[in-house]
Amino acid sequence: MRIRYITFLIFMIPAILTISVILAYIIVMSAVSRETCEKNLRGLWYLTSIGSRCVLATECFYRGNCLPSYDAVTNCERLLIGEERKYVYLQLGMPVRSGSGHEYFDGGAMNRSELSVEFNHNRLVKKNCRFE
Repeated sequence: MRIRYITFLIFMIPAILTISVILAYIIVMSAVSRETCEKNLRGLWYLTSIGSRCVLATECFYRGNCLPSYDAVTNCERLLIGEERKYVYLQLGMPVRSGSGHEYFDGGAMNRSELSVEFNHNRLVKKNCRFE
C-alpha cells in the first residue's frame, strides 16, 4: 500500500507542476498579448466565449465588420484629427449611415446619440462627438 502511494506521488507531483506552469504561462501571455495589442499595434483586445484575441484596424476595416463600441463617445473624444479611416472604424464601429460628406456612428450603450465624423482622403478632418 505504501509503495503505491509513493509511486502515485512520483507521477502526480510532476504532472501537477507541469499543469501549473502551463496555466501560469497562458495567463502571463494573455496579459503580454493584450498590452502588445493595445499599445504597440493600436488594436483592440476582445474577450470572447472561446478566448481572447487582438483585432487590428486593417482587419476589421477591410472585412467591414468593425464592432460598435460600448462607449463610442469616449472613443470619439480620444481620436486625433488626421487619424486614418480604418482606425476610426476600429474605435467607433462601422458607420450606421452616411451623407453630405459625413459618416454617422452609433453613440453606444452609454449614449444614445449619433456621432458625426468627416474624412478627407481617408483621414479624419472633423468630428462631432456629441451629435444629437
